[in-house]
Amino acid sequence: MTKRIERDALYDLVWSEPVRTVAARFQISDVALKKACQRASIPTPDRGYWAKREAGKSVTKIALPPRSPGHSNVVTFGHSSYWYPNWTAEELAGPLPPPPKFPEPIEDVRARVERAVGKVKCTTKVTGWHPAIRKLLEKDEDRKKKAASSPYSFSWDEPVFTTDVEQRRLRILDAIFLAVGRFNGKVTVRGREARDLTITFDRQHVAVALDPEQAGRKPDPAKLIAPLRFSILRGFGSAEVRASWVDEARRPLEDQLTSIAVELVVDAEVQLREGTLHHHRWRAEQKSRLEREEEERRLEAIRKETERREQERLERLEALFKAADDYRRAEDIRSFVAKLAQRIGEAENRRDAAFDQWATWALEDANRIDPSVTLNFPGLPKITAELPGDR
Repeated sequence: MTKRIERDALYDLVWSEPVRTVAARFQISDVALKKACQRASIPTPDRGYWAKREAGKSVTKIALPPRSPGHSNVVTFGHSSYWYPNWTAEELAGPLPPPPKFPEPIEDVRARVERAVGKVKCTTKVTGWHPAIRKLLEKDEDRKKKAASSPYSFSWDEPVFTTDVEQRRLRILDAIFLAVGRFNGKVTVRGREARDLTITFDRQHVAVALDPEQAGRKPDPAKLIAPLRFSILRGFGSAEVRASWVDEARRPLEDQLTSIAVELVVDAEVQLREGTLHHHRWRAEQKSRLEREEEERRLEAIRKETERREQERLERLEALFKAADDYRRAEDIRSFVAKLAQRIGEAENRRDAAFDQWATWALEDANRIDPSVTLNFPGLPKITAELPGDR
């Protein structure tokens, strides 16, 4: 089950009691809780903090630093999708929180990032590659060895990063990856030629591309090997560009790396804000949808109950009509038998045994269909009192 807590609330918790105790509340391990705090830039007490505090010694509580750009102000434990956590229907139907606010203007965020990034440099001789770039070079080295040991060569298995352009691409990417790593930017490189690139800040995925400039533009042989363009894309696989930097004759990409690194981090913050506002609108829509559905269910239940009662009334009325009709038929039979008995008696001045037998049968049948005698027909309330003549 997904659990969520505000960043400052979690900070207060981990400084009010040991991490292991707090972790038990969320049904996770203390290691998992510490990792979550680290991702959210929440400092935790060191190993001897609580022992010193119990002994009455002086301890220092580390202040909560500002939220890292691109990182959510809500810490989530358990499975959660990109923008839409696994909210239950009860949570969505509950009180809607106020619209999110971001007290720090985006320009102040950019200034803070610029101070933290400093100067991003790209050297021609790299001594320590970023892990993602190092893996690419190691795979390329394996291809070189395989090609050297085999007389057969296949284009799909040839080394990729041997040209000057590709070497330059890797140096630029290395400098950028190392710079954004200061903000917990996690790099994902896909594809044999490292063309699908994503930098993740918490749950914000910034898709980037570094490719040769479009055909038709000629490089300046005095400055560039081949013009390159670095782009921040709308999303993975998208062709829409949010921002881009291109080689210029007097200002190659190597001189624009600081601006690129800063904008990458700021873009993650912009995405976070856009997504948070979008998610709030989504929650409001879901709450309205659930309320509409609940109202529709309520009205449907009222409609069905009204229909049921009307149907029941019609059935009771139909039963009443039938009972009244049966009563009239029974009375008609009695009247008919009495009239026949009178006529026969007047004509013959005697009672015929066969007629009496027939009359008995007719009157019994009249009583059988007469609801006033049987007191048994649909819609008649149950009568428990003793009626006259029942004794």
